[in-house]
Amino acid sequence: MILEPTYGSSTGINFENETFTLFGDGTAPLSWTAPEDFVPFVYRLRTTLQLSQLENAVFQIEGDRKSFKE
Repeated sequence: MILEPTYGSSTGINFENETFTLFGDGTAPLSWTAPEDFVPFVYRLRTTLQLSQLENAVFQIEGDRKSFKE
């Protein structure tokens, strides 16, 4: 997974100290999407839809939905 340090501070991730803050009890499900999820999805869209169908289209993708404790 690729995380930008600028986003880390708002999510409790401290890249400099290699730590993170767990908000809540860790059981709330979160959406996790990795390049391994995203690339095949985009490939499939591009090879099955016409460019006119992609223009201004909105697609939702979620690789996994798990909590920190999972």
